[in-house]
Amino acid sequence: MRACRAGSSAWAGKGAAVSPPSSEQAPVAEAPMGEMPSAPSFAEYLARRLMADKGFEPGTHPEAAELVDVSDAVLTYSDGYSCVIVCIVDREREPSRRFTLETPVLERVGKACLHYSGTVSGTKLPVGLQFIEVGRGPVTLEDRERLERLRLGLFNKVHLHAMHVDTASGEVWANTWRRAMVSRGHVRGLVQQPRRVEESEDEVAEAPERAPVLTVALLVSLALAFAAEQLFAVGAPGTGLLAPGIETLVALGGLSSRLVLEHGQWWRLFLAPLLHGDLIHLLLNGFCLWFGATVLESMVGRTWLGLLLVVSALGGGALSMALHGDSVVSVGASGALMGLLAAVLAVSRRLPTGQGRVEVQMMAMQLLVPSLIPIAMSRTGNAVDFAAHVGGALAGGVVGLWLARVWKREHATPPGTRWAGALSVLALGAVVVSVFFAVGSREGW
Repeated sequence: MRACRAGSSAWAGKGAAVSPPSSEQAPVAEAPMGEMPSAPSFAEYLARRLMADKGFEPGTHPEAAELVDVSDAVLTYSDGYSCVIVCIVDREREPSRRFTLETPVLERVGKACLHYSGTVSGTKLPVGLQFIEVGRGPVTLEDRERLERLRLGLFNKVHLHAMHVDTASGEVWANTWRRAMVSRGHVRGLVQQPRRVEESEDEVAEAPERAPVLTVALLVSLALAFAAEQLFAVGAPGTGLLAPGIETLVALGGLSSRLVLEHGQWWRLFLAPLLHGDLIHLLLNGFCLWFGATVLESMVGRTWLGLLLVVSALGGGALSMALHGDSVVSVGASGALMGLLAAVLAVSRRLPTGQGRVEVQMMAMQLLVPSLIPIAMSRTGNAVDFAAHVGGALAGGVVGLWLARVWKREHATPPGTRWAGALSVLALGAVVVSVFFAVGSREGW
């Protein structure tokens, strides 16, 4: 994690600017350093913690220079994808201080900074402007009305978020429910908990080096299953490149709620994720699997990767059966892959703050988000099972969030590795048994 160097600070006194986050940008003019009190205020502590915990840098872009004159500290997070500027006003030192810029000015400043944010799936990411006033005492009605005016429409590319921090009671008020990079909960935790003496976040234990053995094995398994679709085809072929027909998919384990619930063919839940509608379907899922599984195998290990795959596949299959009619047959690893991508987003917070972490998160979002938005047809020409996508993402995301929560930063490996491995082995056994069930069932076709 990025650490604050000894003696460095985002604080430069009232109305002062600090160095911009990138040496490539023209600097904002600096004002003389204010005289520091013997004990730092919470506003100064908050600025230091945001640099250590969230990866903010002191200063801002030249286009946002107007924010400097009305703030005691300005911090910027800009990584090529996200662009968030935080303005802090210290009303503990000077109770009369207020953030005075109006919404139209802030919208203009935000739009001027849009070229610092990235694009995901062809959509320009918004710029976030956050304003935090720190004082001793609850937010007054006048201040509440003033800060509540600092908001824009839901679909505006400039996101405004204002907070008032009462250091006496530890309460934090926010003018909107909209999620922000510096959340209300994070600030409340800092003001209510004892201040840390150190200026850097606890180091995250580095995971041991792991070769992507399980990832490669999974890719080989998908290729073998597709080869089996060609070798043991029954009935007419489907439409698409090397596409098996519906009879073949059902015979080899395609998921159908009628066959599972009415005929007790539970094994289809384990075999359907191995089957694919055509070669393009297989290649697309293979690419997603390579990315998601490689990242997770290196971070959480093979046992947890196996468990995440199983949970996500079952979650996707369960929601698919719940929402689709008896006539729908679902195949493909997409549900399980959506769970892996959601888990990548959850546990990626353990990666060091920087470009590498951002690239992993953005790649996961670029693959995950479009897959959860219903569209009429897929690249293969077949209907897309978005229910399986959503079910897999929910299941994998829940497990990933739980794992990220209980995994202590000083531990290189996640907890529960033994029982996760035991469950993964049971799931592998279920897949093997399912193959025998599928062979026996196929004799009736």
